Amino acid sequence: MRKIVITALAAITAAGAFAGPVAAEETSVAVSVADLDLSSAEDTQTLNARINSAVNTVCPRPDVRDLKANVAWEECKAEARSGALNQVAFARPFEGVELASAF
Repeated sequence: MRKIVITALAAITAAGAFAGPVAAEETSVAVSVADLDLSSAEDTQTLNARINSAVNTVCPRPDVRDLKANVAWEECKAEARSGALNQVAFARPFEGVELASAF
C-alpha cells in the first residue's frame, strides 16, 4: 500500500500573547495512492484533490487580519504541496517513461 506523507512544520503563536520564542509543531497526514493510476488524467486530479485536502489539514488557515500568519500559511502550503509532489515523483520515478528499446 503506497502512501504519501504530507508534513508541515507549523509555527503556533498566540497573537501578541507572548514575546518569547515561537513554538513549532510538526503535523503529518498520509495520502494513499495505492488505488490510483497516475497515467490517467482522472486519477491525477483525484491525487491533486487528496493532496490539497491534506495540505489544508496540516496548514490551518489563520485569521485574515494577521498578515504575518497569512504569509507563513502560504509558505506552509507551498512546502507541504512541494514535499508531497516530490514523494510522488520519488515513488514512481519512471512513470510515463518509455524505453527506446526492449531486450
